[in-house]
Amino acid sequence: RGGAGGAGGVAGVGGIGGRGGVGGAGGMGGMAGMCRVGPLSCSSTPETPCDPVCQRGCPPATPRCLWVGRDGNACRALPPGNTCVNGLEQCNASSLTADDCQPGFTCLGEALDTCGARCYRYCKSNADCSALTGSLCAIDIQVTQGGNPITSPFKACTPADSCNPWGQARCSRPGIGNTNFGCFVMLANNMPDVTVCECAGTKRLDQACTGNVEHECVAGHECVDKVCRAICSLMIPPPFGSACLAGKTCTRFPSQAMALNPKHGYCK
Repeated sequence: RGGAGGAGGVAGVGGIGGRGGVGGAGGMGGMAGMCRVGPLSCSSTPETPCDPVCQRGCPPATPRCLWVGRDGNACRALPPGNTCVNGLEQCNASSLTADDCQPGFTCLGEALDTCGARCYRYCKSNADCSALTGSLCAIDIQVTQGGNPITSPFKACTPADSCNPWGQARCSRPGIGNTNFGCFVMLANNMPDVTVCECAGTKRLDQACTGNVEHECVAGHECVDKVCRAICSLMIPPPFGSACLAGKTCTRFPSQAMALNPKHGYCK
């Protein structure tokens, strides 16, 4: 993913399980409203001169605190018209000054340009992500400035979604504003029962995949043993909800070997 760049830089997001940052893409226009200025609930003592998570330490003229790469934390003005994009909606990641997310959020480009960019909540711990049920503080934020990658001391909250990752695997959150997103399990190798609304890959059922890129398969599929496999429900027995084709069985992910009540599996 790419995001808003600092001075001379292009931002990206490293990821849960090692997603690398790539070049930023402009946003696609999201659900905007008046900017909400003021301290936010946060899990730690606010940093100085300002804190992107807690949104404290900035004067009224430049009330939004952002992490800007090698220059650390800085106070910035609100977007024109005091209009901000709401959390996890499409935003403008063409530059840091164009970042139009609500204070406490940062605009990060997705893995594919077709998915544009979204606003992600800054965080230091999972407690900072509690406003979105199931969200974890697990996304690494990176910028490239002067040809060198810089990793932020802050992370971003994962885009949790109470959706079904099998079948059509549509996101359940309203306002995503982009049909290239789908419902996925967070990580097939260690978090298969946590669901997220993410940028969908392009590889289809039974096509080879690397397993090095998060969600490189189309919605409803995940890369398992370097092949795109259909996701299925372990909670709903066939023929009603497993989502597996004839001759396939809904099987636990290897990481679920010790789980008592696993929710999602893959068709094998």
